[in-house]
Amino acid sequence: MIKKLKFIGLCLILFCSTFGIPIVSWIIVLIIPFFLKALGYLQFSRHLLKNRYCFPTSLLLVLFVLSNYSTIYFYNIYGDRTLINSLFQTLMIPIFFFTGVFLNYRKVPFYPYNVVIVNLFLFSGGIIWSFLSLGKYLSWRFSLADLILSSSVSSDIYNNEARHILSFWSDSFVGAIQVDIFTGFGVSLLGAILLEVIELVYSKSSSLKNKGRNIILVFLEIIIFSISFPIMVVLGSRTPFMTMIISFFCCIAYALARLTSILFYNKKTTTVLFGIISVTSLLIFLLILASFDRMNLINTISNNSHIGVRSFEKGLDTERYILWLSAIDQMFDHPWGGKEMVGLIQQIDYVHNIWLDQLYLSGIIPMMLLLAFHILQIPIILDFFSLRPPLSLALFYICVLVSLSVNFIFQPVIQLNYFYFGASCFLFGSTMRLTIDSRVTSH
Repeated sequence: MIKKLKFIGLCLILFCSTFGIPIVSWIIVLIIPFFLKALGYLQFSRHLLKNRYCFPTSLLLVLFVLSNYSTIYFYNIYGDRTLINSLFQTLMIPIFFFTGVFLNYRKVPFYPYNVVIVNLFLFSGGIIWSFLSLGKYLSWRFSLADLILSSSVSSDIYNNEARHILSFWSDSFVGAIQVDIFTGFGVSLLGAILLEVIELVYSKSSSLKNKGRNIILVFLEIIIFSISFPIMVVLGSRTPFMTMIISFFCCIAYALARLTSILFYNKKTTTVLFGIISVTSLLIFLLILASFDRMNLINTISNNSHIGVRSFEKGLDTERYILWLSAIDQMFDHPWGGKEMVGLIQQIDYVHNIWLDQLYLSGIIPMMLLLAFHILQIPIILDFFSLRPPLSLALFYICVLVSLSVNFIFQPVIQLNYFYFGASCFLFGSTMRLTIDSRVTSH
């Protein structure tokens, strides 16, 4: 009983860290390592020192944080709050990452499924904040069915290109893109939920204990998806909609690749098959979509619900491509950042890409350090999948990685919500620790 209460405490403090409570969430982030150490969950492993990715990954993140926020402070980007914001984020981001690295999941109940539960609670803080903010803006005069099926509920938000809603914690407005980065995570779970339900119904090899754990995971994922989906519909969010579609096909592709590799008794084929099936499935989907009369499809959808209307109306048309090219073109004219780029970037104040936004904000060096940090995650993630984790764990990782990738490419993530970026660093740190521990156990 005490172990379960400690586990609940771990989940709740991570939830509160991304819930965005003014000042309180800041304090919670700073005390997370001490709290988890008191619970007995943090433990250094000597095998971390032997891993070829641990030190360079950690060094790159620390150098990025120092170079990025020293530049922000130099240019006084945030005005009166520049010093306090820079100091907090300089501490917060490494705290999230190293907490993930030192968190010994083997000491936490429900291993290895605890990885999913912990990260679900971590990201759900932002999702609940998003839902409460939307509810506050609409004065709570709606039902979930109205949000999904009635276009009148969201007409004033949808017709406003900025799509602003009120923040739950204040009377200030926040743009929909600040909400999208969290809801994209929630709706990305669709494919995982469907496949996990199928596994629960038809799998006969799983033990009763594992089935019970899988039921808990599916239940939590359904709750998060059910909260995120209406937010996406009301705000007419294209990025989460795209995330949901891509992650769904990737989950199907991974399941088929895994099944095929089992049938042929060759584990090494999973990665290749996963890539082939994912690309093929997406191409088929795009071809089918292209064959429809798009205007008739939009009218049909909008007459019955509001789901995906903005995505079908605008497709992939966006000013982001112009912003990206402009930032790259001005890269060497403004190598030290400081928001000195001109043109459309200056008007919008974002480049809508996590790496190019750091270029715009703090220059080439922080951008390259962040890019190198993310590139180093690729072999760690591939190593994780080579261990053939339980299906529910693998599907969760596919969903969250698709969500992170889409947001990193299309959104100014760090500027929108540094708690979200910190949560992504926690996930990367957790993946490395989980992989290292699993390798040690297997040998």
